[in-house]
Amino acid sequence: MWRVSDDVVGEEFCSRLDIELCDCREESMEVLKNIHMFGKLQSLMLVKCELTDEDIRSMPMPSKTVKYLCLQGNALRNPWEAIREKFPSVIHLDLRRNRIVYPVPVLGNRATSFCRVDVDLDDERWMKSLKDYCPGLTHVGAIPVFPAEAATTLEDEDVSDSEDDKNSGGCEWSESDDGFGCWSEASDDMSSWRWLFDI
Repeated sequence: MWRVSDDVVGEEFCSRLDIELCDCREESMEVLKNIHMFGKLQSLMLVKCELTDEDIRSMPMPSKTVKYLCLQGNALRNPWEAIREKFPSVIHLDLRRNRIVYPVPVLGNRATSFCRVDVDLDDERWMKSLKDYCPGLTHVGAIPVFPAEAATTLEDEDVSDSEDDKNSGGCEWSESDDGFGCWSEASDDMSSWRWLFDI
């Protein structure tokens, strides 16, 4: 079994930018236990490692450098607070294939660093709960998230563009089937948002 202590703890080891483990519970627990040794770690993927909420909560020290955290296919149920505390700098969080519950935001415990969260969406309650818990959220999976006022503006623009489309015979929507969903039919004002799908 691989252990952190088995490796040479030198500059190269401590400077690792990413770690990826799949179906390796004991090794993943070693990483979590010794996360402080990876002072420059930015990407951590622990997939199908049977990790639980308690495994995250029991980390002796947090990691303040990890930006991308992938915990797909584990045994997580309600890991939100543990992740927020142990990985305070995470921007992109992937929790797909876990039977997790909605995050419950209360005053002072919101995850302000999360910009993108990947979950197995069941209904609109997921979206609302995530938006409340993550005030800086821009994406749920590949779906962009807009503030309420921005969404209202977009709806108004869609109505206006639809009227223009009817008057012009609909030819400007000829590229609607390009894989970008509704954005392919959005107004020119939305063109600057296309890059978001390349995350």
